[in-house]
Amino acid sequence: MTLATRCPRCVTTFRVADAQLRQADGWVRCGRCNEVFKALDSMVDLGQGRRSLAPDADGGAMKPVTPA
Repeated sequence: MTLATRCPRCVTTFRVADAQLRQADGWVRCGRCNEVFKALDSMVDLGQGRRSLAPDADGGAMKPVTPA
């Protein structure tokens, strides 16, 4: 299963890894609109063969954050 989350503000979908989700207790910042959200609340299953995603956290699009 390919894990991905969808930004609730701009609806951009990003790949995520378990390690990224654990790093900041599931909180991430969208690299497109800077929205901070709980990735686990917006998870989607992409299945196989889908390639039209924004870069993952290593590509700078999705960043784990520490909530204030």
